[in-house]
Order: sequence, then C-alpha cells, then structure tokens
Amino acid sequence: MPPTPTPPAFASLPYPLALSDPPAFILQLRHALAGAGFFYLTDLEAAVPGWDTAWDTLFDQTGAFFALPPEEKAKIGLDASRHFRGYSGMGRETTRGRKDLREQIDFGSAFSLSRAYMLVAWG
Repeated sequence: MPPTPTPPAFASLPYPLALSDPPAFILQLRHALAGAGFFYLTDLEAAVPGWDTAWDTLFDQTGAFFALPPEEKAKIGLDASRHFRGYSGMGRETTRGRKDLREQIDFGSAFSLSRAYMLVAWG
C-alpha cells in the first residue's frame, strides 16, 4: 500500500511582521499559501490595538444592512457602479447554470488601471 501523503503544516503568521518587515512577511505568506493553502494571523492586538472591537462593529453593521428590505439594499446595487461595486441580491448571479441563493456586497477602491499596467500584468 502506498504511503499516505502528509498534509502541509499549519501556518501561523505574526501580523506585526507585515508592518515591520513586509518582504519577510510576504515570503512567509507565500510559503503558507503554497504549502498548507491557508494561514492563521497572530498578534493582531499588538499591531492593531482595538481590532476586535472594530471587527464586532463591522459584523453588527453588516447584519443590520442585510436585514433591510430589498428595495433599500438595491439603492447601492451593482447596476449603479462602473466598477462592479455594490449590492447583488438573491438570485442575481449564476453558477453552473443555476441561480445563486445568496446576496452580497462587492466593495473596494474605485480606480482604473492604466493600459501600460494591464499589458505588464496580463500580457
């Protein structure tokens, strides 16, 4: 019987390293993602005091948003964004030919990439 492959070790990354030595953090992050495929971020409180309070507030606000009536959530719908940011309601997206039973908010910075960057990044 062939030997059972051993799963990669669980990776634990100290977040303060991302601030003090970004290249070293990126190297550890790359190793974690290529090996185990996931990682656990440690020492957040040391680098970002109060992060847990902000996290709790974010979850409370997210729950409040998704509890709104559909017409209120639709006011920030994807249809109004050139950058595909905003709310997407139940059944708006399709995966493998079936309507998705989820709703979501896509967010991020609104920016445009220059053609030169696109050529370098994507060939």
